[in-house]
Amino acid sequence: FNKNCYQLYNNDYLGRSFCLQRGIHRENQADFNGMLNLSEIDFKITPVLDKTAVLRKFRLESEKYITLQTGGGLHFKHLMIETRQWSAENYSKLCRLIKVKYPNIKIVQIGAEYQPKIVGTDIDLRGKTTFDEVVALLEEADLHIQQEGGLEIVRHYLCDKPSVVLWGATDVNFLGYQNNINIVATQCSGGCEWLTGDWLVHCFKYGAGGCLQNLMPEKVFDKIEESNSLS
Repeated sequence: FNKNCYQLYNNDYLGRSFCLQRGIHRENQADFNGMLNLSEIDFKITPVLDKTAVLRKFRLESEKYITLQTGGGLHFKHLMIETRQWSAENYSKLCRLIKVKYPNIKIVQIGAEYQPKIVGTDIDLRGKTTFDEVVALLEEADLHIQQEGGLEIVRHYLCDKPSVVLWGATDVNFLGYQNNINIVATQCSGGCEWLTGDWLVHCFKYGAGGCLQNLMPEKVFDKIEESNSLS
């Protein structure tokens, strides 16, 4: 690897495995030999908009609210089924559980317009915000909920508030952040990405949709309750 380090970037599976052996995570993968002193990364996203004005625009200035995103972004728009994607039905069930216990907390869906609409949210902002407005909404949200990959990464580098992140095929030990509420679907979760060429659309054990479809909304809600993040 020292002679041909490009392999660590051309092959995600090799890069992840090599880095984890050395205690290196995704954010400092570029420094796999410790030559760049990237063990401690002090990177922050700074909002550029007036947060009060953004909250007022979307009628959230006096509300406690949760943000929710259902997909990983435009890069995966062409995939109808993705092993990292929790079903819209499960998101809807989770929304119902939250609203029963916390009826005064608004649930706000953010993200791209093509992502499936979640029944049970209070405000649907898919495709109705700029990125800078999303940054402001994420910073002020009491909690953010989504699959691995997407705006949960933005929120991590934006503020110290947690996100609920749902994990299927991808590895929480390499890609996860400790301040989040990381929930893995099954015991085999987090090690099968890139074991097959079509891992993103088909799990060799659970088929289309992958193991994440075995993650029940009740379990996710219980983890949220255990974290006291909405108290």
